[in-house]
Amino acid sequence: MVTDGELVDIMSIPKVQGVRIMSVPRGALIKVTEFESMEPGWAIVELFDGQRGFMRNQYLRPKEYSQSGLWTEKLPQKEIVDEREFRRAVVETAMQYLGTQYRWGGRTSLGIDCSGLTSESYLLNGIIIFRDAKIQPGFPVKEIPKDEMLPGDLMYFPGHIAMYMGDGTYIHSTGKIGSSGVAINSLNTDAADYREDLAKSWYASGSIF
Repeated sequence: MVTDGELVDIMSIPKVQGVRIMSVPRGALIKVTEFESMEPGWAIVELFDGQRGFMRNQYLRPKEYSQSGLWTEKLPQKEIVDEREFRRAVVETAMQYLGTQYRWGGRTSLGIDCSGLTSESYLLNGIIIFRDAKIQPGFPVKEIPKDEMLPGDLMYFPGHIAMYMGDGTYIHSTGKIGSSGVAINSLNTDAADYREDLAKSWYASGSIF
């Protein structure tokens, strides 16, 4: 399973009064031995060193992606049966990082960069996209006309990537002074959060559909 909280504590006992063993960010892989322990609401988890710990099971979600590519050399992807629901889910996942600080190379709720935000949002919903700010052959994102974008599609700028949310808004992780971190901006020139620099340098849009 994976963690679904901004920062989740793993405790020595299934009580908030226990000793904190460690904290893990959103998206961390967790080995769950019992989803419901002897204490309701607490799961038993096993750490890499074999140590047992406890965490609130409300912060756990099923792992949507496969790691079979490590040994099959094929890119594993989840089958999407409902496009509208997938689009909603991937935007909602990106929104969970809103306000997270910008960190070059980061991909967790402790700090995340632009491609970390988009790739992690897709990964947590079962789809592996290229972890960089460009459309890469061999990965599922294909270029589409800008005016055909729908929520969850991607926007490409030189050295930067964002996720379209609909109604002319997009979410991204930016290192710009004064608005650093995961933020929402608009393509509407009359909006207070309009970014002229990005609107003018936006050169492509991409979609997995």
